[in-house]
Amino acid sequence: MHLTDFTWKDYKISTGFNYRYIDQAPDIGIHQVGVVLCFHGFPDFAYGWRYQIKELTKRGYRVIAPDQLGCGGTSKPDGRLDLKPYSLRAACNAANEILEHEGIHENIIVLGHDWGGAIAWKFIQYFSHRVKCFVSLCTPPTPAAQEGDPKPTWDEVIKSSPTFAYQIWLSSPEADIKVKNNIGPFMQLGYWRTWHDVDYPDDGKWAKVEGELERIYDEKLPCLKKAKPANDEMQAYVDVFEKGGLSGPLNWYKTRFVNYDEDIEFHLPVEFPCSPPCLWLAAGDDMALPPDIIPDKVLHRLFPGGNICKKVAPKGDHWLLQDPRVREGVVQTVADFVDSHVHGHVKTQPSVHDLEHAY
Repeated sequence: MHLTDFTWKDYKISTGFNYRYIDQAPDIGIHQVGVVLCFHGFPDFAYGWRYQIKELTKRGYRVIAPDQLGCGGTSKPDGRLDLKPYSLRAACNAANEILEHEGIHENIIVLGHDWGGAIAWKFIQYFSHRVKCFVSLCTPPTPAAQEGDPKPTWDEVIKSSPTFAYQIWLSSPEADIKVKNNIGPFMQLGYWRTWHDVDYPDDGKWAKVEGELERIYDEKLPCLKKAKPANDEMQAYVDVFEKGGLSGPLNWYKTRFVNYDEDIEFHLPVEFPCSPPCLWLAAGDDMALPPDIIPDKVLHRLFPGGNICKKVAPKGDHWLLQDPRVREGVVQTVADFVDSHVHGHVKTQPSVHDLEHAY
């Protein structure tokens, strides 16, 4: 699929920032049954949802997928001056403004992946009245910060989530400087397994050991510079990020204090609303966001309404939305879950057995 296969729009929200987004209608001749809002992660843009969009539009859904702030064709404000525009709340508000601009007032389906998953979980706290059902890929729900909670210093973050050690480098000014002139190689590194269909063991050391990701990047840089994107889709990623840079996207890793402050300022509760129904589809081989990153007993405490379903794609890694080895099963699982809550029938929530045989 090419970038030109999708309908792209631009809209300037109330903050003055321009947002570029996909607005894809159902396939010709198919009656619209709902609207899906998609939040992407890092390093990604709306195009990352292309396979899900293709399936959902076949099933009658209109899909809205914004390029998040700093990414793709959306504005890229300087985070050194102000990080608040990159907060999770700001992303939720921007998406809501796009929906209002498009005249979408009905309840919607929300999908999120990676940082987009973090945005999506906040969206159902700020705008639960707008959401019919919800799916997060890879990203678990996390409780909102409360008055008196310790500030999320890196020591605190790594203590609670050891697989986030890699983010220390990504949040540093040094990472921005180092990858600025080597964006293509950086993208190759991030998507290597997916783009080149290479199945290799991953011990997750890069995620758990501070500085290891930077060391791997430095070591592999000469080879990465020689590597070519595997196909036109991957070339599109390199082209988009070489044009827009990575300074904007890297700001998402610098917003922990901002998000902490906003959780408290807007009195977000620890628990999530008793609706909508939510699916967390974790990836068995995701080293940064492993399925056990949050204990099941904690997960269910966050959802007193029991409206959470956790499933694991056993062979999926972090890029399960795009990886040709698993994406068809993932796309069908997500679309079936959405259908089941829009139409009230089709398939029940997938079992672990279903998922194991879908990939």
